[in-house]
Amino acid sequence: MKTRFSIITATAAVALLSFTSGCVSPTIKTTRLNPGPDASQPKAVAVHKKGEAVPSNYEVLGAVTALGVGVKTDNKSTLKKLQAEAAAMGADALIGYYTDREKDVSGLNWASALAVRTLPNGQTVPARKGDYMVAVPHTLLDKDVATGGRAEKLDKTARKFAQFYLAQKGYYSILVEEPMPDPFESGFQEMDSGGLVKYGGSETDLVLGVQFVEKKGVTVILVSGHGVTLETALYSKSQKKVIWHNTGTGAGAAGWIIDMTMPNAKRMLAIQAALQKAFETLPDISTKTTK
Repeated sequence: MKTRFSIITATAAVALLSFTSGCVSPTIKTTRLNPGPDASQPKAVAVHKKGEAVPSNYEVLGAVTALGVGVKTDNKSTLKKLQAEAAAMGADALIGYYTDREKDVSGLNWASALAVRTLPNGQTVPARKGDYMVAVPHTLLDKDVATGGRAEKLDKTARKFAQFYLAQKGYYSILVEEPMPDPFESGFQEMDSGGLVKYGGSETDLVLGVQFVEKKGVTVILVSGHGVTLETALYSKSQKKVIWHNTGTGAGAAGWIIDMTMPNAKRMLAIQAALQKAFETLPDISTKTTK
């Protein structure tokens, strides 16, 4: 009975958060690459969505992100807050701006962008490795875990939640359509520059690896309760090694309501819980958190 009550309560809570999202503010995370006082004369901040043309010459000053659970982050008021944080850094544009608009049982939402300062043609600034930018390739799933459409859904779900938890720690992430090398670390170490650039470009230093783990010959993703164990790691191109790794295990909530109305919800919530646990030890590089 407690189990059913927990599911009803959790489902109702997400629904209530979604309903009241218009009056609840998301959390704003700011990552300044060169922390300092706010700009004395903030500029108007242009917005360039992901995939749109960007200024030809610019300096990245940091990243800005809006995070919410059952809270909208794709509205004008949230964008204005991101623009204000960028302006305080001295930025005059947001580039690569994107929002996650796909709704699911988790209720997680976010919007993210890089804050940049446009430079005159010919002006340069010292190069900085992109240790605040993370490329997120496809996850590694053994054929015993899933194949075909199921594998695609698991991969999509894991990458979605990985991006959220990266944003929560102040990183700006980029989905790339490359496979995760196996083995992870040595696979990257053996790549030439042409191979590495496919993972986020030359300006991205970090690559996230997510792997579904098997235990005792039984695929954890398929056991009762849809428990999931995921291994995560960050590889640094510049340091040529894994600089962080952790393992997280999560289980989807149990209950006949979710079983009947949302058959994939258990698996999705288990993946979310596993990644949330794994990312607990990832260093937080954000420099400011506001509501």
